[in-house]
Amino acid sequence: MVKRQTVRQKISRKEAKKQAGKDEEIIPNANNEIEPGSSRMKRKLSKKLQFLSKLQETQSILATKKKISKKRHRSKKSVLNNLSSIAEVLPEIKEKTEKQFHLPKGSQAKARQKLVITEVKQLSMVLDHPRFKQNPFAAIHEHLKVSLDPVKEDPLKPLKDKRAEKQNKQRRRLAPVKMEE
Repeated sequence: MVKRQTVRQKISRKEAKKQAGKDEEIIPNANNEIEPGSSRMKRKLSKKLQFLSKLQETQSILATKKKISKKRHRSKKSVLNNLSSIAEVLPEIKEKTEKQFHLPKGSQAKARQKLVITEVKQLSMVLDHPRFKQNPFAAIHEHLKVSLDPVKEDPLKPLKDKRAEKQNKQRRRLAPVKMEE
């Protein structure tokens, strides 16, 4: 039983033959080394020359495409690396965003003043509180526990669970009946 050659083995042998052929190969001219009666050799040679010319054409086309793609890639990289234009625009954007956060002109100045006064009073009361003086972090933690609502569970969840259980029971009861039919 003869072992089959793997694709790699076939390719490596072909490449070795090509390499050996290149070393010894001399492209014969039409008047040199070709016997007048060997039309088969002429056909082989012409096919080989056609193949080599097509191969060179495709390689040249691929090389030009590769050069073009490299140029495009480089230009894209250069655009990304040139961030100075963005740096020039950033201060303008920052100024615009700061202006947007200000209250509109129609807002009442007295309302803002009252809000500031109440917040200052609240802060002074917190700072003067004895628990805050003893341990500020614990006082803040306790305040957050009391003031923030804990995550509430869905009040309808037990009802939904009961409904699902009833439906499952009904399905179980009906399942053997369906199998018998």
